[in-house]
Amino acid sequence: MLIAILPTISSLNIQLPFRAFAVETGSMEPTIKVGDLIFVKEEKGYAKGDIITFDFKNNKTPITHRIEEINVDGTYKTKGDANSASDVDNVSKEQVIGKYFLRIPLLGYPINFVRTPLGFLILIVIPAIVISYEEFNKIKNEIYLRKKEKTE
Repeated sequence: MLIAILPTISSLNIQLPFRAFAVETGSMEPTIKVGDLIFVKEEKGYAKGDIITFDFKNNKTPITHRIEEINVDGTYKTKGDANSASDVDNVSKEQVIGKYFLRIPLLGYPINFVRTPLGFLILIVIPAIVISYEEFNKIKNEIYLRKKEKTE
């Protein structure tokens, strides 16, 4: 159930004190690995060395990198731990989603799978159909038993 709930909460932007993201690249290895589920929360300020998740308009998915430097204009120069060079674009405070505070290894894989059409079908739709079918059979049997009691 956790695998079904987390992507839904994350994608709906429900106001919680944190957000969860499934890691898709190895840019932060060995600290954060591909397939991990990470949690971030918004902070009032960020410091050099903090790992932040931020959103660029041209990227489909948010990026999680470490603050390498705070620029004079207040923007952040970021870099993935596994990358040899800093990110080309600086990150503004408005683009920061939050600071990394928790990692659950490997839980990102099933969450990413649920986001695919096949994963959604297998992990959400099929179990929902099976449960609905079972409930329908229970109701049908109950109706049958009550009719049988009335005729006796």
